[in-house]
Amino acid sequence: NVADLLIQKMRNNLQEEVQEILQVASCLGSSFDSNVLVLIWETVRKKTKNTLETSHYGSSKELFWNGDKPIGLVRYEEVQEFLGVCVREGFFEKDGKSLYRFVHDQVQQAAYSLIPECDVELMRWKIGNALLDGLAGAYLDSHLYVIADLLNSSMNSGESEKLAKLNLMAGQKALKLCAFSSSVAYLEKGIRFLGSDIWKGDSTLGLKLFISAAEAEYCNGCAQKSKYYVDQVLIQKKISTLDKIPAYFIWIRSMCHLQNKSLEGINVALHVLKLLGVRFPTANKAFIIASLAKTKACLRGISVSDLSGLPLMQDKKKIQAMQLMDEVVESAFLVKPDLLPLVVCKMVQWSVRSGVCKSSASAFACYGMILCSMGDFQGGNKIGKEAMALLKRLKAKDLEAKVRFICSAFLSHLVLPYHIVHKQLMENYDIGMQTGMITWAMFSVRAYCGNALHTSRCLSSVDSDAVFYGQQMIRYGLGGVLIFLMPVRQFALNMMGCSTNPVVLTGDAMNQDEFMKMCKANKSYAVLTFMFCYQLWLAFYFKDYHLAQKLLRKTKNTNELLRSAVQTWRNVLFEGLTAFSLAWLANKKKWKMKAKQSMRKVRDSVGKGNVNLVHILLLFEAELASLNGENGIAKRKYEEAVATAARFGITPDRAIAAERAGEFFLRVGDEYWAFHNLRLAQDLYISWGAKQKAISLYEEHGDR
Repeated sequence: NVADLLIQKMRNNLQEEVQEILQVASCLGSSFDSNVLVLIWETVRKKTKNTLETSHYGSSKELFWNGDKPIGLVRYEEVQEFLGVCVREGFFEKDGKSLYRFVHDQVQQAAYSLIPECDVELMRWKIGNALLDGLAGAYLDSHLYVIADLLNSSMNSGESEKLAKLNLMAGQKALKLCAFSSSVAYLEKGIRFLGSDIWKGDSTLGLKLFISAAEAEYCNGCAQKSKYYVDQVLIQKKISTLDKIPAYFIWIRSMCHLQNKSLEGINVALHVLKLLGVRFPTANKAFIIASLAKTKACLRGISVSDLSGLPLMQDKKKIQAMQLMDEVVESAFLVKPDLLPLVVCKMVQWSVRSGVCKSSASAFACYGMILCSMGDFQGGNKIGKEAMALLKRLKAKDLEAKVRFICSAFLSHLVLPYHIVHKQLMENYDIGMQTGMITWAMFSVRAYCGNALHTSRCLSSVDSDAVFYGQQMIRYGLGGVLIFLMPVRQFALNMMGCSTNPVVLTGDAMNQDEFMKMCKANKSYAVLTFMFCYQLWLAFYFKDYHLAQKLLRKTKNTNELLRSAVQTWRNVLFEGLTAFSLAWLANKKKWKMKAKQSMRKVRDSVGKGNVNLVHILLLFEAELASLNGENGIAKRKYEEAVATAARFGITPDRAIAAERAGEFFLRVGDEYWAFHNLRLAQDLYISWGAKQKAISLYEEHGDR
């Protein structure tokens, strides 16, 4: 076979030194640096089988490079000549100044087969040690996996601690690169090298191995395996509470993100915070108002632009407590919203008084969200920008995806057009995946799919994206994020005609009854409200106003913090239009008053800079004028609403405006403009992919 022919060619055509070069290179991988090869060649040339020889060059610290040539290696030119032979024989090809690679995997395997079977273990050990002792900095980092693999599969000579440290380095590197399965493999190897002695004496190495393994398994979506490593840390009595906090972090995240047990996660975090001396009052309106007032007083005299430049926090205990409070904030948003402002305010106060740390960036972003929910859009966005500036200052890549998500999903859309925010959310997803912050990458892409419903994107594309990213969420065990995506996809499917009942969120993506039971069992009331919002939209689109009335009551008590979310402002559109429709049908003043309330909210938001609601305000003004019998004003406002929605590229809202305009012209007896607008609405619904809605519109009005 080909492998045998290659081995025969190497043995018959090449001198001994060239064969040795091939053997060593085969242990370095499919590609290698010739400078590194020169460094270790003399070491591995020793034929002694029972002892390990040291390099002729002595300590690794004596070796360094001058340009492209390593100083102190007297046979450098000779090795380069041997490499040239390998290139001419067709075994290597040059890939840069000092880089070479095997032309094929079979060539590398044939070169490896040249090593006598009885010498393989010794050679791998010698190469691994030569690399470990002779490389530093970037060279060591780039060869870390090769060194670990060489030494893990060869003689260990009782150097268990050295090998454990090596595998810790390799595991942590793999964790940073999001290679979670590889990370677990290296870390488990390191733990096995230490064996039963892992917690004896200095437990620092064991602590790092177990915490890193717990994090890698968490990132892999394996909650039970992650908990095993966490438990091994928490039961160690000689380890301080402060040193155990990273393990608590992973446990809390696992409960909140992998097991859908956010409330339990919050309780664990609050328990640990008590151990650190941090307590919070009962979360009620009075304490929230007092906490916000205290924070405002704390910030008095400090320019918002100075927040990112505050001195650094030095107290390690406070830094750990800040990180724990940050974990509480993540989950409190969903299951204990009244607690969130208390925690965020304390974090902001500590940052101002005691200095900033990485968690301060999250605190500032969340405080910006609170300000936006209170109507201060500009102030909230300014603080959001300071949060981003602080991330850059502290080089906090591990928090970038989270902070960017908060800013995009809760702040930016209030002052920037949807299409820009849509782009930001996908950038956040990419950053999260690159930095290993998978949970926040998934939250960003969930928002991306939801935001796509308010752009010109076709519903079939939204469905495809939801399926793809939903599978990623399942793969990473992020059920707590997936439940937010399910109503988005099912809404799209209902509009496309892929459901039995267009106003019930049951189909390929979810079963509404089962979804509601799950949310109630887990006390995920924010998720339940989220689902009711999408059902309200469907009830409006398909004119089931009896159902819409019920859903208006269910979405009335939306989480105060959700006031700054895109979802909330989209809901105002459907609340207002439902109220206007009921005002026409029921002829009751209460619906006209509710419609006016929605219009005031929109007018206030537009006045504060929300460009995404301009066309909605025009549409509401048209509806009110029509209700008041001011037909001239109504006609002009409807036209402006349709044109403005088109200018901002919001296809579904343009279709709604055209449909409402067509029905207005029917009421006033203008058949021509009624036909024009209803036909436009139908065409827009079809281009959006809302086949079921287009059919419903045709069945109601026919081919006018």
